[in-house]
Amino acid sequence: MKFTALKNDFIRKANFVAKVIPSSEGASLNSLCFEAKSDEVIIRGMGDYGFLTARIPAIIEEEGKCRIWGKRLLEVLSKYRTLAFDEIKVVSGEEKIRLSTGKTGCNVGILSEEGDFDLAMEYHFTSPCVYTIKGNSKSLQEELKKTVSFSSEDRRNTDWYGVFFVIDENKDLHLISSDRMGLAHLKSNLNTLNDEPNIHFLLPTDAISTIIKILDEPSSDEEVVIEIGENDVFRFQWGDYRCSFRILSPDFFPNWKKIQPGSKKFHFLAEDLSKALSVVSLYAHPDYKAIKIDIEENKMTLSSKDNYGDASNDFEIPNVLGYAAAFWLNVSFLQTFLGIVDGEVTMVCEGNTDPVFLYPIANPNECYTLKPLQMQTDE
Repeated sequence: MKFTALKNDFIRKANFVAKVIPSSEGASLNSLCFEAKSDEVIIRGMGDYGFLTARIPAIIEEEGKCRIWGKRLLEVLSKYRTLAFDEIKVVSGEEKIRLSTGKTGCNVGILSEEGDFDLAMEYHFTSPCVYTIKGNSKSLQEELKKTVSFSSEDRRNTDWYGVFFVIDENKDLHLISSDRMGLAHLKSNLNTLNDEPNIHFLLPTDAISTIIKILDEPSSDEEVVIEIGENDVFRFQWGDYRCSFRILSPDFFPNWKKIQPGSKKFHFLAEDLSKALSVVSLYAHPDYKAIKIDIEENKMTLSSKDNYGDASNDFEIPNVLGYAAAFWLNVSFLQTFLGIVDGEVTMVCEGNTDPVFLYPIANPNECYTLKPLQMQTDE
């Protein structure tokens, strides 16, 4: 194998693909595969939860393929980054690969050319597609950023660690996540291209985070293509990048349709709630991380109390005359919600123990639901 490529492009994409490989010392996983053919080089990485590939335009003098220990390669490339040369030349022999730019060169040992790595890649990327989804890259990135923010951080509980993809009877795609304190539901702007509805699965948070990072990379492409393979894999293609992840089918599934909003509806600005929450959150209940919300006489009052003190703050809200309610909500969910929402918000609720729904006016396809906590307090 022998090729020449732009140095910065090669280094950036090699580093990016390496993000998928684990930090363990196992040679099969902690490695990058390079394949030179036609007019490009394909870099492949394999991790615990999926695969990632990137393509680089290159001048190919000799086609070939080899596999290199990822950690050592990145150490070499980090030294090359600051050198004042535009190109990098890669030449592989029987036992080593030589990387050179200008007069600087370094040899890195080759692990192998074939094996389980290639078989696993073939299994993920060539299985027949049973469902296809297409859409705008920036729209998908924004939707994933919002939903993954509300997923559980507990890696041990795979039923909650990720984002649910749901295609309903109308062939609409929904993205759903939950941290067991609340539920985020977005109706996606992406288009489903198959006739078979009622599909749902969980894509782990690690895979979601990788896709979000890919969509930060520079590219002239605006359309993303998602394929669901018949062997339970999620394939994603955009620009020079392609990745594949194992999807999960957990026992638990958040059926958001069973949670119906109440009849009491009122509006407020997210900024007003954020200001009121900024101090009150400091004294959130130590056991439940919760604050109390009282609604009465055109006013919302936030209050909290812990072992060190208490706080309260209020602001005016219109059109709630004749309605009063008091409930405890998880402060972390509220803070995450306010971190991604601007402008006017609609709150829909009923009694003190009924779910509370939050709808951003600017994004009618989004809904955030909180279940009031059943608190044991001294009040």
